Amino acid sequence: MKYSVNLEKQSTYEQMFRIILAECNKRKYYPDPIQVHLDFEISVINALKNIIGSHLTILGCFYHLCQSTHRRIQKLGLEN
Repeated sequence: MKYSVNLEKQSTYEQMFRIILAECNKRKYYPDPIQVHLDFEISVINALKNIIGSHLTILGCFYHLCQSTHRRIQKLGLEN
């Protein structure tokens, strides 16, 4: 299975995370998370690791995993 990353989308996420961190810094708040809970969008994961750091542990959302799995089953015609 081949995964592609929309680099334009990833750069948008990176910009968003930079803005959030800049606003936090203005308020003298310096977040340094070690875990992040989100869906399985690879561009968000890559952006977070680029901006926050590769030490992050990504925790996937079980609902989105099930939803994605069900869509794949449907696409393959295996639902019935």
